[in-house]
Amino acid sequence: MKYHHLTEGERYQIQALNAEGFGPSAGQSRYVKKGRVPHNRQNNSQLSQSPEPIVQTLNSPQRHFATLPDPRRITRNKLHALEDIVMITLCATLCGQEDWVGIEDFAHEHEAWLRTFLALPNGIPSHDTLSDVMGRIDKTAFSQTFAAWVQEAL
Repeated sequence: MKYHHLTEGERYQIQALNAEGFGPSAGQSRYVKKGRVPHNRQNNSQLSQSPEPIVQTLNSPQRHFATLPDPRRITRNKLHALEDIVMITLCATLCGQEDWVGIEDFAHEHEAWLRTFLALPNGIPSHDTLSDVMGRIDKTAFSQTFAAWVQEAL
């Protein structure tokens, strides 16, 4: 796991949590961001008293974002599909990632899951590619597409 984007204090906090036995388990992030407590640190009695969560399935945003115009020139160097880049960014952002390195790390950690609905013929795009492509997307078209997906979910 890469910790290069964390401060020394955050690295110390991770080491302390791992030493206390609160390290990552299946399905958890490998590190804890400042101010967040892993769900396995909660008191078990609190967990047993909480009501069952209401699960709502959102429609896949892929068909909505497939209509976004690709801002890149058509060249043989265009290795990643726009749909893959948008979906990786959307999934990682909804899961709490706040920077491009975190989004790339998220994609590497969840690559097997992402491959269940994305082609990813050339693997995971780098954080530079993610940033560059997302920075070039037409903001109006993206916001309209995102709004249409959310509106359909409501």
